[in-house]
Amino acid sequence: MSETRLAAFRLVRRGMLEASPTGAIQKCMPTMAGIDAVTTLYGGCIRMLDRGMGLLNVRLLSNLFDGLGGKS
Repeated sequence: MSETRLAAFRLVRRGMLEASPTGAIQKCMPTMAGIDAVTTLYGGCIRMLDRGMGLLNVRLLSNLFDGLGGKS
């Protein structure tokens, strides 16, 4: 089993992803707990890049990332 599939199964067990009925990794959907965790991670990464200077607006950048999610 691939590392990607194992990681996806771990996220399903932790409640971060909803398993796909077909078992396809790309069809897994995030749960609310998963969305909350990713949102927290976004904020932490932005703060780390900002180095505590307060120059980057976390909420604005998070909304920008969310808006770009569906575009290719």
